[in-house]
Amino acid sequence: MNPRLREAILMRQTREYKGLPEEYWHRQNFCWYIHDIIISIFWDCIENDKLNTKVTFKDEDHARRFNRTDNLFKWLYENGYADKADIIISKQVYYGILSDMCHFIYESLSAIEKGKIAVSLALLRKPFRDNLLYLEWLLGDPKEFIELVYKGDIDAYAIENIDAKKKKQIIKNALCLIDNKAFFSKMNEEVYYDLRYNYSAGNSLQRVWNRANHLVTTKPEIRSAEFNFVFLNEDIHIEFIDYYYRQVPHLLFYTYCLVIKLYNSLIRRVATSTSLYNNSLIVFKFIDSIREIDAIEHFNQLPKELLSFPCLDCKKVIKIEVGSKEFEGFRTGWSFSCPDCKNNINISKYVFLEDYKKHPDNQ
Repeated sequence: MNPRLREAILMRQTREYKGLPEEYWHRQNFCWYIHDIIISIFWDCIENDKLNTKVTFKDEDHARRFNRTDNLFKWLYENGYADKADIIISKQVYYGILSDMCHFIYESLSAIEKGKIAVSLALLRKPFRDNLLYLEWLLGDPKEFIELVYKGDIDAYAIENIDAKKKKQIIKNALCLIDNKAFFSKMNEEVYYDLRYNYSAGNSLQRVWNRANHLVTTKPEIRSAEFNFVFLNEDIHIEFIDYYYRQVPHLLFYTYCLVIKLYNSLIRRVATSTSLYNNSLIVFKFIDSIREIDAIEHFNQLPKELLSFPCLDCKKVIKIEVGSKEFEGFRTGWSFSCPDCKNNINISKYVFLEDYKKHPDNQ
């Protein structure tokens, strides 16, 4: 495991939700879980030079000319290597936007568990208003997006300059490509647009973000009655916490679906077994957090092999049973103790089965 990811997991296990009512701890656990899943995918991108792109030149002359040019991307586009230029830029954009997004989500989750509701909501504006749309665009119409980025046409891809029709089309294109579509049947482009951009929508995050970022707001939909978020009584404070956990878990789950789809497109295509294994566990954790259906009943319908976890210490695959203490560790936390070597098995990461099978100790 990446050392920085291991450190993050250990820190998570010692967290105390002192500013958070106990009924929200389960959803906070899921938010940290899916955050760490996304982070583990991010760290895998930079291992073994996966962000590098191999360019095979047509002849030695092309190789020499490429090594002498001062503008690598221009040379690639003008000499028949546009596909390579696109993938190099796409990888850089994916890596940069995802890194930035995760920083803000981390700080938002850290703030909410301390009871800092205005801070936690304000920190969500950039990742879910800006970064998320760019990831959707990169997935749904990469040629268009990368061309704008390459040309530096900032006015064309600045969030505030993209009209409602275009935003909805970007979201729709991405929704058509992600996995786990059954869980987004009610979350079409209209719903996601209203949630993230429409002041007039009843569930609008845009309203909350502006109130959280400004002491006084005057737009009719968000007109202040007093200083925003300064004099919250306990009931209103709880209402905003409840709102946070009605929106953030499914937005993080959606973000994961985008991130892994882009990973498959840009970094490497994972095996079907890897996708099935991880999606099944993550979906279980998601439906268990929202508690709209019986998660245990759902899990019992899945193949038992899915409840198997590789222990990186003793190099064994540990199978657990529904209802066991190990299962409860998986269900409510970020790890459980390996029954063989007693070390912690981290479950808050994306498991690339193809990599584990290639490990020399697993031959």
